[in-house]
Amino acid sequence: MVAPMRNPRRGVWVLAASIGLSAAALGHEYWLEPIATIAPGGTTVWRAWVGEGMTAEKQVSLYPSKPKRALLRTPSGEREEPFAPEVSVKGADGSPIGSVNMEVAIRRSEPGTSLLALHGEPKFIELDSSKFDAYLQEDGLESILTLRRSQGPPPGTVKERYSRCAKTVFAVGKPAGDAATRATDLPLDVIPTVDPTTLQIGRALTVEVRFRGQPLPKTLLRAWMRTDLPTKEGEGAAASKLMTSVKTDGAGRASIPITVAGNWLVATVHMIAAEEKGYDYESFWGSLTFHVPSKEAPGIESVGASAPASRPLQ
Repeated sequence: MVAPMRNPRRGVWVLAASIGLSAAALGHEYWLEPIATIAPGGTTVWRAWVGEGMTAEKQVSLYPSKPKRALLRTPSGEREEPFAPEVSVKGADGSPIGSVNMEVAIRRSEPGTSLLALHGEPKFIELDSSKFDAYLQEDGLESILTLRRSQGPPPGTVKERYSRCAKTVFAVGKPAGDAATRATDLPLDVIPTVDPTTLQIGRALTVEVRFRGQPLPKTLLRAWMRTDLPTKEGEGAAASKLMTSVKTDGAGRASIPITVAGNWLVATVHMIAAEEKGYDYESFWGSLTFHVPSKEAPGIESVGASAPASRPLQ
C-alpha cells in the first residue's frame, strides 16, 4: 500500500495513477530546471521536474498538466516555442499507456537575458477534507482555511482545480535587457525586480508576487537552493536546502538573501473559492528558477528594493 505524501496536492496523483508510479515517489514542488550562462547559437533543452524542495524526484515535466504554451522572452521580443517530440510512457507491465511532452527545446539563442514561461492546463483533484485542511495550513493558505472554518462542518471531500505557472531566467552570453523583470500574463507571477542572472553571493533578491496582474500581499514564499557536490567516490550529488520562508508585504514583495551559489527555486501558491460550478476551490502554483554563479559580493545589499525606474515591473 502506498503511503500518502506529506502534501498530496504538490505530488501529481493523476500521473501516479496513470502510469503506475507511486504517489510517494513523486515530489512536492514543480519547476523548470535553471541553466547557467550558455553560448549563443545551437539548441538548449529545458526540462521540468517535481521533487521534495529542489531535489528532483521525477521528470514528469509537461504531463498530465500539459502547458497551453511555452513563452520565450528575449531582449528583442517574445515568441511561442514548440515542445520537443513526445516520448512514449509504459506501465509497470511494459505496455504503452500514453505519451508525454518531456522537454522544451529552444534554437537560435539570442544574446542577453531571456525568460522561459509555461502555463499548465487546469486539472482537478479530490482530497479528503482533513488532508485538504492540513495542506492549507502547511502552505500558508490561511484565508481559505479561515473561510472553511466559518462555513461550519466541512464536507467529506473537496474538489480542487489547479494549474502551474513556471518560469526560469537565463543568460545567453552576457546578461542584458529587461526580459526577466517585466511581468508576464501568467495568472500567478513571481517577478524578480532585478535580473537574477546578475546576482552575487552576499546580496538579496526582491521579488513581487502578482495574481491576475495585482500585487499579492501576505503570501508565503519559499526559496530553495541546490548545488552539485562531489561524493567521496567522485560522483555528482545534488544537495537541496530550504534557504528561507517568508511572506510578502503589503505591496506583494519579499526579499530573499542570496547566501550561496547554485540553482535557486522560489515558489508560492495562491487559492481562491471556485468561480464556476463543478469544484470547490482553485489554486495557482507559481515558481521562478535561476542560477547564481560563484562570485562573492561584499556585504549584504537588497538590490531588488531599489530597482531603477527605467526598468519597472510592467
